[in-house]
Amino acid sequence: MNLISNIVFLLGSCVELVSLVICADIFRILPISCVSKKRIVFSLAAYVAVSVVIVFLNERASQMTDFFAMILYYLRFILTLLIMYGRLNRRCVYLIFLCDLSISLLSSSLSCIAANIMNKNNDDVSPYIMLAIRILVLTAVLIAYKKSNIKRNSVVLSEIPNYIFLMLILAIICLSALSSLIGFQTDNILFKENMLTAIVILLTVIFIIIVVSLIFNVMAKQHFNATSQMMEKQVELQINHFNEVEKMNAEIKKFRHDYLNHLQSILSLVQMNECSMAEAYILKLNKLKNETQTTIFNTGNTLADAILTNKASLLDKNGRIYYSGIMPLSMDNVDLCIILTNALDNAIEACQELSEPYVISILAKKQQGYFILSIKNPTVRSENFYDIPATTKAEKDEHGMGLHNIESVVEKYEGQMKIKCENGFFELIITIKI
Repeated sequence: MNLISNIVFLLGSCVELVSLVICADIFRILPISCVSKKRIVFSLAAYVAVSVVIVFLNERASQMTDFFAMILYYLRFILTLLIMYGRLNRRCVYLIFLCDLSISLLSSSLSCIAANIMNKNNDDVSPYIMLAIRILVLTAVLIAYKKSNIKRNSVVLSEIPNYIFLMLILAIICLSALSSLIGFQTDNILFKENMLTAIVILLTVIFIIIVVSLIFNVMAKQHFNATSQMMEKQVELQINHFNEVEKMNAEIKKFRHDYLNHLQSILSLVQMNECSMAEAYILKLNKLKNETQTTIFNTGNTLADAILTNKASLLDKNGRIYYSGIMPLSMDNVDLCIILTNALDNAIEACQELSEPYVISILAKKQQGYFILSIKNPTVRSENFYDIPATTKAEKDEHGMGLHNIESVVEKYEGQMKIKCENGFFELIITIKI
Protein backbone atom coordinates (compact mmCIF):
# COMPACT_ATOMS: atom_id res chain seq x y z
CA MET A 1 0.00 0.00 0.00
CA ASN A 2 2.88 2.40 0.79
CA LEU A 3 4.39 1.70 -2.62
CA ILE A 4 1.14 2.58 -4.38
CA SER A 5 0.75 5.74 -2.27
CA ASN A 6 4.29 6.78 -3.13
CA ILE A 7 3.70 6.24 -6.84
CA VAL A 8 0.48 8.25 -6.61
CA PHE A 9 2.40 11.02 -4.80
CA LEU A 10 5.11 11.14 -7.51
CA LEU A 11 2.51 11.17 -10.30
CA GLY A 12 0.53 13.93 -8.59
CA SER A 13 3.68 15.99 -8.08
CA CYS A 14 4.47 15.82 -11.81
CA VAL A 15 0.90 16.88 -12.65
CA GLU A 16 1.19 19.84 -10.29
CA LEU A 17 4.53 20.90 -11.82
CA VAL A 18 2.97 20.92 -15.30
CA SER A 19 0.11 23.05 -13.96
CA LEU A 20 2.57 25.56 -12.49
CA VAL A 21 4.55 25.81 -15.74
CA ILE A 22 1.36 26.43 -17.75
CA CYS A 23 0.15 29.04 -15.22
CA ALA A 24 3.50 30.83 -15.43
CA ASP A 25 3.12 30.87 -19.22
CA ILE A 26 -0.53 32.07 -19.09
CA PHE A 27 0.43 35.12 -17.02
CA ARG A 28 3.70 35.58 -18.91
CA ILE A 29 5.65 35.35 -15.64
CA LEU A 30 8.00 32.81 -17.23
CA PRO A 31 7.15 31.93 -20.87
CA ILE A 32 7.88 28.30 -21.77
CA SER A 33 8.55 29.13 -25.43
CA CYS A 34 12.04 30.44 -24.61
CA VAL A 35 13.13 27.22 -22.83
CA SER A 36 15.17 24.57 -24.66
CA LYS A 37 14.23 20.88 -24.62
CA LYS A 38 17.45 19.96 -22.81
CA ARG A 39 16.62 22.31 -19.95
CA ILE A 40 13.09 20.87 -19.70
CA VAL A 41 14.36 17.27 -19.54
CA PHE A 42 17.11 18.10 -17.03
CA SER A 43 14.75 20.06 -14.77
CA LEU A 44 12.15 17.27 -14.81
CA ALA A 45 14.83 14.75 -13.90
CA ALA A 46 15.92 16.94 -10.98
CA TYR A 47 12.28 17.34 -9.88
CA VAL A 48 11.67 13.58 -9.86
CA ALA A 49 14.97 12.97 -8.00
CA VAL A 50 14.05 15.46 -5.25
CA SER A 51 10.53 13.96 -5.03
CA VAL A 52 12.04 10.48 -4.53
CA VAL A 53 14.21 11.88 -1.71
CA ILE A 54 11.06 13.36 -0.11
CA VAL A 55 9.36 9.95 -0.28
CA PHE A 56 12.43 8.34 1.30
CA LEU A 57 12.45 10.90 4.14
CA ASN A 58 8.72 10.42 4.77
CA GLU A 59 9.29 6.68 5.18
CA ARG A 60 11.72 7.39 8.05
CA ALA A 61 8.94 9.10 10.05
CA SER A 62 10.94 11.23 12.49
CA GLN A 63 10.75 14.92 13.39
CA MET A 64 14.07 15.69 11.72
CA THR A 65 13.24 13.86 8.47
CA ASP A 66 9.74 15.42 8.40
CA PHE A 67 11.31 18.87 8.74
CA PHE A 68 13.74 18.29 5.86
CA ALA A 69 10.98 16.70 3.76
CA MET A 70 8.78 19.79 4.23
CA ILE A 71 11.62 22.13 3.18
CA LEU A 72 12.47 19.98 0.15
CA TYR A 73 8.77 19.83 -0.77
CA TYR A 74 8.73 23.56 -1.63
CA LEU A 75 12.35 23.83 -2.69
CA ARG A 76 11.83 21.26 -5.45
CA PHE A 77 9.46 23.62 -7.29
CA ILE A 78 11.85 26.55 -6.98
CA LEU A 79 14.88 24.42 -7.91
CA THR A 80 13.10 22.87 -10.92
CA LEU A 81 11.86 26.19 -12.30
CA LEU A 82 15.26 27.77 -11.68
CA ILE A 83 16.95 25.02 -13.71
CA MET A 84 14.28 25.19 -16.43
CA TYR A 85 14.25 28.99 -16.91
CA GLY A 86 17.62 29.96 -15.50
CA ARG A 87 15.93 32.66 -13.41
CA LEU A 88 13.04 33.28 -11.03
CA ASN A 89 11.08 36.32 -9.89
CA ARG A 90 8.95 37.09 -6.87
CA ARG A 91 5.65 36.64 -8.67
CA CYS A 92 6.67 33.13 -9.73
CA VAL A 93 7.47 32.23 -6.11
CA TYR A 94 4.09 33.70 -5.05
CA LEU A 95 2.39 31.61 -7.74
CA ILE A 96 4.11 28.43 -6.51
CA PHE A 97 2.98 28.95 -2.93
CA LEU A 98 -0.54 30.02 -3.89
CA CYS A 99 -1.13 27.02 -6.17
CA ASP A 100 0.38 24.41 -3.89
CA LEU A 101 -1.22 25.74 -0.70
CA SER A 102 -4.61 26.00 -2.41
CA ILE A 103 -4.35 22.41 -3.67
CA SER A 104 -3.22 21.19 -0.25
CA LEU A 105 -6.07 23.02 1.50
CA LEU A 106 -8.67 21.61 -0.87
CA SER A 107 -7.16 18.13 -0.68
CA SER A 108 -7.03 18.05 3.13
CA SER A 109 -10.62 19.25 3.39
CA LEU A 110 -11.95 16.71 0.88
CA SER A 111 -9.80 13.94 2.37
CA CYS A 112 -11.37 14.50 5.80
CA ILE A 113 -14.86 14.34 4.29
CA ALA A 114 -14.05 11.24 2.21
CA ALA A 115 -12.40 9.47 5.17
CA ASN A 116 -15.47 10.05 7.35
CA ILE A 117 -17.85 8.86 4.64
CA MET A 118 -15.79 5.75 3.84
CA ASN A 119 -14.86 5.08 7.50
CA LYS A 120 -11.17 4.97 6.62
CA ASN A 121 -8.01 6.60 7.85
CA ASN A 122 -7.34 10.04 6.43
CA ASP A 123 -3.82 9.01 5.31
CA ASP A 124 -5.24 6.16 3.22
CA VAL A 125 -7.43 8.37 1.00
CA SER A 126 -5.38 11.59 1.03
CA PRO A 127 -2.91 10.67 -1.81
CA TYR A 128 -5.74 9.69 -4.18
CA ILE A 129 -7.83 12.78 -3.37
CA MET A 130 -4.79 15.00 -3.94
CA LEU A 131 -4.04 13.31 -7.29
CA ALA A 132 -7.64 13.78 -8.42
CA ILE A 133 -7.60 17.48 -7.47
CA ARG A 134 -4.27 18.04 -9.22
CA ILE A 135 -5.65 16.44 -12.38
CA LEU A 136 -8.74 18.70 -12.17
CA VAL A 137 -6.50 21.75 -11.69
CA LEU A 138 -4.39 20.75 -14.69
CA THR A 139 -7.53 20.32 -16.81
CA ALA A 140 -8.80 23.77 -15.75
CA VAL A 141 -5.41 25.34 -16.47
CA LEU A 142 -5.28 23.77 -19.94
CA ILE A 143 -8.77 25.10 -20.74
CA ALA A 144 -7.77 28.56 -19.48
CA TYR A 145 -4.59 28.42 -21.56
CA LYS A 146 -6.58 27.81 -24.74
CA LYS A 147 -9.26 30.43 -24.10
CA SER A 148 -7.48 33.23 -22.24
CA ASN A 149 -5.79 36.33 -23.63
CA ILE A 150 -2.17 35.98 -22.49
CA LYS A 151 -1.26 39.63 -23.08
CA ARG A 152 -4.24 40.84 -21.09
CA ASN A 153 -3.52 38.34 -18.29
CA SER A 154 0.02 39.66 -18.02
CA VAL A 155 -1.22 43.24 -17.67
CA VAL A 156 -3.85 42.26 -15.08
CA LEU A 157 -1.35 40.32 -12.98
CA SER A 158 1.18 43.14 -13.06
CA GLU A 159 -1.45 45.48 -11.58
CA ILE A 160 -1.90 43.31 -8.46
CA PRO A 161 0.33 44.57 -5.61
CA ASN A 162 2.82 42.14 -4.08
CA TYR A 163 1.32 42.49 -0.60
CA ILE A 164 -2.00 41.11 -1.92
CA PHE A 165 -0.19 37.92 -2.95
CA LEU A 166 1.38 37.72 0.51
CA MET A 167 -2.01 38.26 2.18
CA LEU A 168 -3.56 35.51 0.06
CA ILE A 169 -0.75 33.09 0.89
CA LEU A 170 -1.08 33.88 4.59
CA ALA A 171 -4.86 33.45 4.39
CA ILE A 172 -4.52 30.01 2.77
CA ILE A 173 -1.97 28.97 5.43
CA CYS A 174 -4.40 30.06 8.14
CA LEU A 175 -7.27 28.18 6.48
CA SER A 176 -5.11 25.05 6.25
CA ALA A 177 -4.16 25.37 9.90
CA LEU A 178 -7.81 25.92 10.79
CA SER A 179 -8.84 22.82 8.84
CA SER A 180 -6.14 20.70 10.49
CA LEU A 181 -6.90 22.06 13.96
CA ILE A 182 -10.61 21.24 13.69
CA GLY A 183 -9.81 17.58 13.11
CA PHE A 184 -7.01 17.52 15.69
CA GLN A 185 -7.86 15.43 18.76
CA THR A 186 -6.53 16.64 22.10
CA ASP A 187 -7.51 16.67 25.77
CA ASN A 188 -6.43 20.30 26.14
CA ILE A 189 -9.67 21.90 24.96
CA LEU A 190 -8.68 25.37 26.13
CA PHE A 191 -5.50 25.34 24.03
CA LYS A 192 -7.45 24.23 20.96
CA GLU A 193 -10.07 26.96 21.47
CA ASN A 194 -7.38 29.63 21.90
CA MET A 195 -5.62 28.51 18.73
CA LEU A 196 -8.89 28.52 16.79
CA THR A 197 -9.71 32.01 18.07
CA ALA A 198 -6.24 33.33 17.16
CA ILE A 199 -6.47 31.90 13.63
CA VAL A 200 -9.98 33.32 13.11
CA ILE A 201 -8.83 36.78 14.30
CA LEU A 202 -5.81 36.64 11.99
CA LEU A 203 -8.01 35.58 9.06
CA THR A 204 -10.41 38.44 9.81
CA VAL A 205 -7.57 40.98 9.77
CA ILE A 206 -6.22 39.54 6.50
CA PHE A 207 -9.60 39.69 4.77
CA ILE A 208 -10.22 43.22 6.05
CA ILE A 209 -6.88 44.30 4.53
CA ILE A 210 -7.77 42.62 1.23
CA VAL A 211 -11.29 44.14 1.15
CA VAL A 212 -10.02 47.64 2.00
CA SER A 213 -7.37 47.30 -0.71
CA LEU A 214 -10.04 46.28 -3.21
CA ILE A 215 -12.19 49.28 -2.21
CA PHE A 216 -9.28 51.67 -2.73
CA ASN A 217 -8.50 49.94 -6.01
CA VAL A 218 -12.10 50.45 -7.21
CA MET A 219 -11.98 54.11 -6.13
CA ALA A 220 -8.70 54.62 -7.98
CA LYS A 221 -10.17 52.94 -11.06
CA GLN A 222 -13.23 55.22 -10.95
CA HIS A 223 -10.97 58.27 -10.63
CA PHE A 224 -8.90 57.06 -13.58
CA ASN A 225 -12.03 56.49 -15.68
CA ALA A 226 -13.38 59.94 -14.79
CA THR A 227 -10.05 61.55 -15.71
CA SER A 228 -9.90 59.58 -18.96
CA GLN A 229 -13.42 60.66 -19.89
CA MET A 230 -12.54 64.28 -19.13
CA MET A 231 -9.43 64.07 -21.29
CA GLU A 232 -11.45 62.51 -24.11
CA LYS A 233 -13.90 65.39 -23.78
CA GLN A 234 -11.00 67.85 -24.00
CA VAL A 235 -9.75 66.24 -27.21
CA GLU A 236 -13.26 66.30 -28.68
CA LEU A 237 -13.67 69.98 -27.77
CA GLN A 238 -10.33 70.89 -29.31
CA ILE A 239 -11.12 68.98 -32.51
CA ASN A 240 -14.48 70.76 -32.77
CA HIS A 241 -12.72 74.07 -32.14
CA PHE A 242 -10.18 73.45 -34.90
CA ASN A 243 -13.04 72.47 -37.23
CA GLU A 244 -14.77 75.77 -36.44
CA VAL A 245 -11.54 77.67 -37.13
CA GLU A 246 -11.18 75.85 -40.44
CA LYS A 247 -14.79 76.62 -41.26
CA MET A 248 -14.24 80.33 -40.52
CA ASN A 249 -11.08 80.39 -42.66
CA ALA A 250 -13.02 78.83 -45.52
CA GLU A 251 -15.73 81.49 -45.16
CA ILE A 252 -13.10 84.26 -45.18
CA LYS A 253 -11.54 82.84 -48.35
CA LYS A 254 -14.97 82.63 -49.97
CA PHE A 255 -15.80 86.19 -48.94
CA ARG A 256 -12.48 87.48 -50.31
CA HIS A 257 -13.12 85.68 -53.58
CA ASP A 258 -16.52 87.36 -54.02
CA TYR A 259 -15.58 90.69 -52.38
CA LEU A 260 -14.60 92.57 -55.56
CA ASN A 261 -17.64 91.28 -57.45
CA HIS A 262 -19.94 92.48 -54.69
CA LEU A 263 -18.28 95.92 -54.62
CA GLN A 264 -18.53 96.22 -58.39
CA SER A 265 -22.23 95.33 -58.30
CA ILE A 266 -22.95 97.88 -55.54
CA LEU A 267 -20.96 100.58 -57.38
CA SER A 268 -22.96 99.93 -60.57
CA LEU A 269 -26.24 100.32 -58.68
CA VAL A 270 -25.05 103.59 -57.12
CA GLN A 271 -23.96 104.95 -60.52
CA MET A 272 -27.40 104.09 -61.89
CA ASN A 273 -28.96 106.00 -58.96
CA GLU A 274 -30.55 102.78 -57.73
CA CYS A 275 -29.70 103.63 -54.11
CA SER A 276 -32.56 101.62 -52.64
CA MET A 277 -31.42 98.52 -54.51
CA ALA A 278 -27.82 99.14 -53.40
CA GLU A 279 -28.99 99.46 -49.79
CA ALA A 280 -30.99 96.24 -50.05
CA TYR A 281 -27.95 94.51 -51.55
CA ILE A 282 -25.77 95.66 -48.62
CA LEU A 283 -28.40 94.56 -46.05
CA LYS A 284 -28.62 91.17 -47.72
CA LEU A 285 -24.85 90.74 -47.58
CA ASN A 286 -24.84 91.78 -43.92
CA LYS A 287 -27.60 89.27 -43.11
CA LEU A 288 -25.71 86.53 -44.92
CA LYS A 289 -22.59 87.43 -42.92
CA ASN A 290 -24.47 87.19 -39.62
CA GLU A 291 -25.99 83.82 -40.53
CA THR A 292 -22.64 82.26 -41.36
CA GLN A 293 -20.55 84.00 -38.72
CA THR A 294 -18.66 81.69 -36.36
CA THR A 295 -17.65 82.89 -32.91
CA ILE A 296 -13.95 82.21 -32.26
CA PHE A 297 -12.23 83.04 -28.98
CA ASN A 298 -8.60 83.85 -28.31
CA THR A 299 -7.98 83.38 -24.58
CA GLY A 300 -4.31 82.45 -24.71
CA ASN A 301 -5.17 78.83 -23.84
CA THR A 302 -6.15 76.43 -26.65
CA LEU A 303 -8.37 74.27 -24.43
CA ALA A 304 -10.22 77.35 -23.11
CA ASP A 305 -10.68 78.54 -26.72
CA ALA A 306 -12.18 75.17 -27.63
CA ILE A 307 -14.55 75.09 -24.63
CA LEU A 308 -15.81 78.66 -25.18
CA THR A 309 -16.30 78.06 -28.91
CA ASN A 310 -18.20 74.85 -28.20
CA LYS A 311 -20.45 76.44 -25.57
CA ALA A 312 -21.10 79.51 -27.77
CA SER A 313 -22.40 77.19 -30.50
CA LEU A 314 -24.99 75.85 -28.04
CA LEU A 315 -26.58 79.25 -27.43
CA ASP A 316 -29.82 80.25 -29.08
CA LYS A 317 -30.15 83.33 -31.29
CA ASN A 318 -30.82 85.58 -28.27
CA GLY A 319 -27.57 84.80 -26.48
CA ARG A 320 -23.88 85.38 -26.81
CA ILE A 321 -20.71 84.99 -24.75
CA TYR A 322 -18.56 88.02 -24.04
CA TYR A 323 -15.00 87.18 -23.03
CA SER A 324 -12.17 89.42 -21.84
CA GLY A 325 -8.73 88.58 -20.47
CA ILE A 326 -6.08 85.87 -20.61
CA MET A 327 -6.35 82.28 -19.42
CA PRO A 328 -3.29 80.78 -17.67
CA LEU A 329 -1.32 77.92 -19.20
CA SER A 330 -0.08 76.67 -15.81
CA MET A 331 -3.42 75.16 -14.74
CA ASP A 332 -3.98 71.46 -15.34
CA ASN A 333 -6.19 70.88 -18.39
CA VAL A 334 -8.54 68.53 -16.53
CA ASP A 335 -9.10 71.13 -13.78
CA LEU A 336 -9.60 73.95 -16.28
CA CYS A 337 -12.11 71.82 -18.19
CA ILE A 338 -14.06 71.04 -15.00
CA ILE A 339 -14.29 74.73 -14.06
CA LEU A 340 -15.26 76.12 -17.47
CA THR A 341 -17.62 73.38 -18.64
CA ASN A 342 -19.58 73.20 -15.38
CA ALA A 343 -19.77 76.99 -14.95
CA LEU A 344 -20.85 77.59 -18.55
CA ASP A 345 -23.34 74.70 -18.52
CA ASN A 346 -24.98 76.23 -15.44
CA ALA A 347 -25.00 79.70 -17.03
CA ILE A 348 -26.49 78.47 -20.33
CA GLU A 349 -29.12 76.44 -18.48
CA ALA A 350 -30.12 79.51 -16.41
CA CYS A 351 -30.32 81.72 -19.52
CA GLN A 352 -32.58 79.29 -21.38
CA GLU A 353 -35.41 80.38 -19.10
CA LEU A 354 -35.08 83.99 -20.34
CA SER A 355 -37.15 85.37 -23.22
CA GLU A 356 -35.10 88.51 -23.90
CA PRO A 357 -31.56 88.72 -25.35
CA TYR A 358 -28.81 87.91 -22.86
CA VAL A 359 -25.04 88.01 -22.49
CA ILE A 360 -22.82 85.62 -20.48
CA SER A 361 -19.83 87.70 -19.38
CA ILE A 362 -16.48 86.06 -18.65
CA LEU A 363 -13.60 88.04 -17.22
CA ALA A 364 -10.19 86.41 -16.67
CA LYS A 365 -7.16 88.23 -15.26
CA LYS A 366 -3.90 87.70 -13.41
CA GLN A 367 -3.25 89.86 -10.38
CA GLN A 368 -0.33 89.63 -7.93
CA GLY A 369 0.31 85.93 -8.52
CA TYR A 370 -3.38 85.00 -8.54
CA PHE A 371 -5.72 84.02 -11.34
CA ILE A 372 -9.20 85.53 -11.02
CA LEU A 373 -12.08 84.22 -13.11
CA SER A 374 -15.55 85.80 -13.07
CA ILE A 375 -18.52 84.28 -14.93
CA LYS A 376 -21.72 86.32 -14.80
CA ASN A 377 -25.12 85.60 -16.33
CA PRO A 378 -28.70 86.84 -15.97
CA THR A 379 -31.21 84.59 -14.21
CA VAL A 380 -34.94 84.46 -13.58
CA ARG A 381 -34.37 83.77 -9.89
CA SER A 382 -35.42 86.80 -7.87
CA GLU A 383 -34.03 85.82 -4.47
CA ASN A 384 -30.55 86.82 -3.33
CA PHE A 385 -28.06 84.21 -2.06
CA TYR A 386 -24.33 83.95 -1.48
CA ASP A 387 -23.69 80.21 -1.30
CA ILE A 388 -24.17 77.11 -3.46
CA PRO A 389 -27.94 76.92 -3.97
CA ALA A 390 -29.98 73.75 -3.76
CA THR A 391 -31.01 72.38 -7.14
CA THR A 392 -34.54 73.16 -8.24
CA LYS A 393 -34.82 69.94 -10.25
CA ALA A 394 -36.64 66.81 -9.13
CA GLU A 395 -33.63 64.52 -9.67
CA LYS A 396 -31.52 65.99 -6.87
CA ASP A 397 -28.95 63.17 -7.05
CA GLU A 398 -28.29 63.82 -10.76
CA HIS A 399 -28.15 67.62 -10.73
CA GLY A 400 -26.51 70.38 -8.74
CA MET A 401 -23.08 68.76 -8.71
CA GLY A 402 -21.41 71.25 -11.09
CA LEU A 403 -20.63 73.93 -8.49
CA HIS A 404 -19.46 71.30 -5.99
CA ASN A 405 -17.06 69.90 -8.60
CA ILE A 406 -15.72 73.41 -9.25
CA GLU A 407 -15.33 73.94 -5.50
CA SER A 408 -13.28 70.72 -5.23
CA VAL A 409 -10.88 71.93 -7.94
CA VAL A 410 -10.55 75.35 -6.29
CA GLU A 411 -9.75 73.71 -2.94
CA LYS A 412 -7.10 71.61 -4.68
CA TYR A 413 -5.31 74.85 -5.61
CA GLU A 414 -5.94 76.31 -2.14
CA GLY A 415 -8.08 79.01 -3.72
CA GLN A 416 -11.43 80.60 -2.98
CA MET A 417 -14.82 80.36 -4.68
CA LYS A 418 -17.48 83.03 -4.19
CA ILE A 419 -21.07 82.94 -5.34
CA LYS A 420 -23.27 85.99 -5.63
CA CYS A 421 -26.84 86.24 -6.89
CA GLU A 422 -28.24 89.78 -6.76
CA ASN A 423 -30.72 91.83 -8.81
CA GLY A 424 -31.37 89.08 -11.33
CA PHE A 425 -27.70 88.26 -12.02
CA PHE A 426 -25.71 85.23 -10.91
CA GLU A 427 -21.92 85.58 -10.63
CA LEU A 428 -19.26 82.97 -9.90
CA ILE A 429 -15.87 84.32 -8.83
CA ILE A 430 -12.84 82.03 -8.53
CA THR A 431 -9.46 83.03 -7.14
CA ILE A 432 -6.58 80.57 -7.59
CA LYS A 433 -2.87 80.97 -6.86
CA ILE A 434 -0.77 80.29 -9.96
